[in-house]
Amino acid sequence: MKKTLSPLLFAFAAALTFGAAEVAHAQNDQVVLIGLAGPLSGPSARTGKDLQNGAQLALDDANAKHPVINGKPVLYKLVTADDQADPRTAVTVAQQLVDQHVIGVVGHWNTGCSLPASRVYHEAGIPEIAPASTGHPYTQQGYNTAFRIIGHDDIGGGDAGAYAVKTLKASASW
Repeated sequence: MKKTLSPLLFAFAAALTFGAAEVAHAQNDQVVLIGLAGPLSGPSARTGKDLQNGAQLALDDANAKHPVINGKPVLYKLVTADDQADPRTAVTVAQQLVDQHVIGVVGHWNTGCSLPASRVYHEAGIPEIAPASTGHPYTQQGYNTAFRIIGHDDIGGGDAGAYAVKTLKASASW
């Protein structure tokens, strides 16, 4: 059976890589905070809760392995923030996560929220791994802290169309 690295575990690994220096400075504090930002209320709450549950499972798995950074045991803790899928709220949430000293953020769920929040994370030097932001502007800003784990809309749409036609034998009948 082929094992693959889940996108969330990849996101956490990237956050830890970029944030390990922060942990080294917190000599007395062995808790490593990972932020999660997404719609935890409102019409998109189901999606946000799924993201939150997945992230918590990934951290539980990581903690079960008794991780060590710089020779010291650490505990990964998830810090969640509800951006309500609203771009203005996303900026406020991003600042709250920065103020709580997270070392990385999984989120925001959509490009509309990831784009304005990414500026806050970039200024703080905190990596943001966007699990579903597909708009070009998110990564075209050139921030070295903004990462996506899914392709752009135009790539995904083409792939989905090709699959529908080639595999499912779909055809247009207008």
